[in-house]
Amino acid sequence: MANSVGEAAAQWHEFLDWMRDPGEMDIARREFQAAFNYSPKSTQIQIELAGQLALGNQADLEEGLKLMQPVVDQFPDDPNFLFTHGKILAGLKRYAEAKWTWPMPLPD
Repeated sequence: MANSVGEAAAQWHEFLDWMRDPGEMDIARREFQAAFNYSPKSTQIQIELAGQLALGNQADLEEGLKLMQPVVDQFPDDPNFLFTHGKILAGLKRYAEAKWTWPMPLPD
């Protein structure tokens, strides 16, 4: 791993996240952020990092939305991507926008 660069380094960080203990969200976020830094165009890494950010504060949610919007624009019918996008929108209390992607009832 020490000599890995680019996509290979990103894959190592993604693998390290899969090996962590459940509940270690801070470690997961660091690993996905590192993976994203090595491979910012990887759709898989974008959605994984956005999923971690969806659990965070307002700034995290805004950052996650920036990651998810281009993914949803590229894959508008993918239910997994729409779910993460909707989760972030709901976290931002943008319910009207989230309703078409989120499977649960939301306030108006």
